[in-house]
Amino acid sequence: MHQPIDSPLQVIQTPFDLDVVYRGPNLRAGPLPSIFYFALSGQESLSLAPFNQPVDVWEKTGLRIFSMDLPGHGADLDSTQAMHAWIQGLKEDPYFIEKFITKCGQIIRYFINQNILHPSQIGAAGLSRGGFAATLLAAAEPSISTLLGFAPLTDLSFLQEYQKNAIPPLASHHLSTLAEALTDKPIAYYIGNRDTRVSTEACFHCIQAFTEAAYNKGMRSPQVSLRLFPSIGHKGHGTPPEIFAEGAQWMVQKLKPA
Repeated sequence: MHQPIDSPLQVIQTPFDLDVVYRGPNLRAGPLPSIFYFALSGQESLSLAPFNQPVDVWEKTGLRIFSMDLPGHGADLDSTQAMHAWIQGLKEDPYFIEKFITKCGQIIRYFINQNILHPSQIGAAGLSRGGFAATLLAAAEPSISTLLGFAPLTDLSFLQEYQKNAIPPLASHHLSTLAEALTDKPIAYYIGNRDTRVSTEACFHCIQAFTEAAYNKGMRSPQVSLRLFPSIGHKGHGTPPEIFAEGAQWMVQKLKPA
């Protein structure tokens, strides 16, 4: 089912026209707590610094980590042009991103049936556009128990690429509209205090919507958090090592409680 490659990674071929890259304990060990992590391509997400910093933490704690190529990413694609690819995909098919999420959900259910995933200990996590994908996946899949986002893109309309094109808007382009589907899941977002690439303000409003939806369902202390830190990097969109480590440990505590 899986094939070794020249790195700590393995590639798992699936029946859904989407390969999965994997790090962690042997798949023959039975179902274990696992994370689906998105940043760039599957291989880059799990092996390329600094994007893989949380992955290193998770692997040391015995978690399994899976990833897939985000739309616009892959071996023969330029990752710097990925968001242009998203916009072109959305112009051709408004459900372009949702179709990718549907495949990811099919893979999760397939892995549960294959005794690879522990059905109540599955996390979704992502960086920037990967945080957008992870949130969509967590909202779509009941088996995902926990959601983590680093500098997450939460509203496509804040992207310059989106603003320059006549994109038919969908509710799912604004993650705040998914709040009702996320009320029973612990959520943590981490973002710079002046991120002008994906908008700190948009991230705050998204977290506020998640919190209000949970509160309105009777949860007096919604398990939703937003951690601001001093912005670094281009457009304040960077994530420092200590934040990657903090978020990674938060996920460990949720999936492998003491």
